[in-house]
Amino acid sequence: GYIKFWMDAATPKNAYQNNVEMKECWQELSRKSI
Repeated sequence: GYIKFWMDAATPKNAYQNNVEMKECWQELSRKSI
């Protein structure tokens, strides 16, 4: 989630994983808003 993304940002592995999740989340929001 968004908060977890910031909490884990200090660790590269978690930051990367959360970045992927964030991109997927934004893609879902984009599709829903269209």
